[in-house]
This record gives sequence, structure tokens and C-alpha cells, in this order.
Amino acid sequence: MPPESKLIPAARPLIVVMGVAGCGKSTVGAALAGSIGAVFIEADDHHSAANLAKMNKGVPLDDADRSPWAEALRDKVAASAPDTVVVLACSALTPVVQSRLGETSRDVYWAHLQLDYDTLYQRLSSRTHFMPPELLDTQFAALDPPASARSFDARKSVVEIVQEIRTSFLV
Repeated sequence: MPPESKLIPAARPLIVVMGVAGCGKSTVGAALAGSIGAVFIEADDHHSAANLAKMNKGVPLDDADRSPWAEALRDKVAASAPDTVVVLACSALTPVVQSRLGETSRDVYWAHLQLDYDTLYQRLSSRTHFMPPELLDTQFAALDPPASARSFDARKSVVEIVQEIRTSFLV
């Protein structure tokens, strides 16, 4: 599929594929970026060693932990070429993180992937990752999507979700 050249209404948006751990942010974000010729950024790759160690121990992050991470993500997005579309796979659970991402001078579009607790817990239990399934409750407790977020059913196939996001945000 050829890359789209027009986006609503921005010429250089940031599309944040967000949600709690295990909802498919990375998979959907990478597929979306590939389908539109966008830059893809995986937020998990930018966690500090201290944050990773904390989560590995089953200790949830708070906004003091998230803030430097969000600033690093903001800077990474801001460093992208001005004429590019950026897709960021990021939990973006709290207004602190969302606010930092909004400081990029790009219009931000929020694609919130939603999935039921039991399916998420199963997904987290079946993979090797720094986020243990025991932290899922804390992810849901912290989750506060922006009012402008559009929700997408993460039970659907990646192809279907990508198409729905494209239809929602692209001309």
C-alpha cells in the first residue's frame, strides 16, 4: 500500500498508539507506520535501566518515574524530520506523559487500544517482558486517556485495527 500524503488536519502528525501493557501497541504501531511510510518509535526502547529494574521487581512506575522517559520520547519525536509522520507505540497512561508528548510541535492523534483484563493478563503471562502481569492492575488504575483519544478494539486483527486507525486519521 503506498504511503498516504494527506493527514487530517496536520501535515506532520504524531500518532500515539496507546494503552495498557499487552494490548498490542508495538505490533499495531509498527504495522501502521509501515502502511503509511511513517517513522516508528517504540517507547519501551527508551525506558531507563532504573525504570526497567523497578518494573521487573513488580513495582509500578509513578509520574516521577515516567516524566524523564516522556521527555526522552518527546525529544525523539521532535528530532524526527519535520516533514515526516511519526507513529509512537507508548502506553501514555497518564496526563503527565500525554502532556510531554504534546510538547513536540506536532498535532497529536491518540489511538487507544482496548482489551479486556483476562485477555491482557493471558498475553502478559505468556511472554518474556519487563512488565509482569501482576502490574496490570496498576496500569488500569493509572490509565487516563485524553478526551480526544479514539478507541479501537484490540480483539480485532492487526490489519483491521490499522485500517480503522487509517480511516480515523488519514484522508
